Amino acid sequence: MGQMENEMITHNNGNAGVNHGNGVLSGRGLPRRKAGVDERAAMAAAYAVGELKLRPSINQLAAMFNVPRARVVTAIKARKANDGTMA
Repeated sequence: MGQMENEMITHNNGNAGVNHGNGVLSGRGLPRRKAGVDERAAMAAAYAVGELKLRPSINQLAAMFNVPRARVVTAIKARKANDGTMA
């Protein structure tokens, strides 16, 4: 996995071309990205093989896990209150 980390794909977050270089793509900006089908497919493939990190939005997490957004927010707050442990 070490070699994969060295080759991690980085994408800008859609803020005027600024790339903060952390290698994490924000899920919040995905729907607004001006990326063509080929670039989106490449990002999906990079994510699938572990070359791209993605931080989904709360709404995306709720949809992925089929739970209400409010439940996700409550669970996040509980984890933060308990120093990151499960509530």
